[in-house]
Amino acid sequence: MHTHLSQPLALSPRYRARVWGGHAFTSHFGRQLPAGLLAGKDPVGESWELCDFPVGNPDDESARTAVFGGLHDGRTLQELRHAYGKELMGDLRGNPATNGFPLLLKYLDASAALSVQVHPSPAYAAAHPQAHLKSEAWFIVDCKPGAVIHKGLKPGVGAADLRKALALNRDDAVVPLMQTVPVAPGDCHHLPSGTCHALGAGILVAEIQTPSDTTFRVYDWGRVGRQLHVEQALACIDFSGQPLPPATRAATGPGRTTMVDCEFFRTFHVRLAAGEALAAPDDRRPVAWMVIAGEMTASNGHRFHAGDTLLWPAAAKKRSAKAGSGGAAVLETVFPRHAGLQKNLAAGVHP
Repeated sequence: MHTHLSQPLALSPRYRARVWGGHAFTSHFGRQLPAGLLAGKDPVGESWELCDFPVGNPDDESARTAVFGGLHDGRTLQELRHAYGKELMGDLRGNPATNGFPLLLKYLDASAALSVQVHPSPAYAAAHPQAHLKSEAWFIVDCKPGAVIHKGLKPGVGAADLRKALALNRDDAVVPLMQTVPVAPGDCHHLPSGTCHALGAGILVAEIQTPSDTTFRVYDWGRVGRQLHVEQALACIDFSGQPLPPATRAATGPGRTTMVDCEFFRTFHVRLAAGEALAAPDDRRPVAWMVIAGEMTASNGHRFHAGDTLLWPAAAKKRSAKAGSGGAAVLETVFPRHAGLQKNLAAGVHP
């Protein structure tokens, strides 16, 4: 049967300037950033690799990934979804809350710490239609020695404790309430919605998440001019003291390691030896690859380098690629089939 989407789709990133951004997209991945971005007030902090949902209004194309090269060069994922439906999506449902693809992939380049923040809990998202649930995972691509993240509140910390610390507006009041975790390249941290967290300085991460840009900041390290959302955050933060998912660690040798297995997505780290092939699962659904090291050559001859992101359509044939002479490492994200995902998608809870 003829298909319009028989090959992998190389995706063109959408950049975001951020006050905490840096230069890792150039220094680590060798990218040439648009001149207009480099001339801006803030450095580039985010690279949206796979995105398909509106920010601000449904016509905001900056929040929709476009294909780079090939037959569909310049077309957005939204256009391909509308044109070809199941050839792209298979039996995977779209996202009713955002009218888009049910996944958002990014790189974050934090030369300074991100704000202490939280994303909407399921209960908050259900009660506030404009606030979309966000569960995410951070894979540490690179970091400086001594880098840390702040992941959840310490057991016993309540809303009143956090409110009191925030009123003091000092690092030495807020940080002691949080769990501070050292990080290293190859670590992966799952941050379910409702987790109070902050990405520390000197870290380059790949972020896998449900598609939401709803963030409630509670503390911004003394920076001024950015809005805080203390009341909304306190309504979303999980103060239960329940343990968070433990960190996972990518294997140092060739092989596949499960990084995250949650109700919204499953992400694997796959390290390949020189010339070794990787085949995407043949499950009638799209599969996303973030090439984080080395080089891959797809079955159609297209080459992907470190920092490239590609999407295998459900209808693509020969969904495979070989590592180059130096080997490669890939983050592969697929969609689970269990009832929880379908229930949340149908209810519009999954943004």
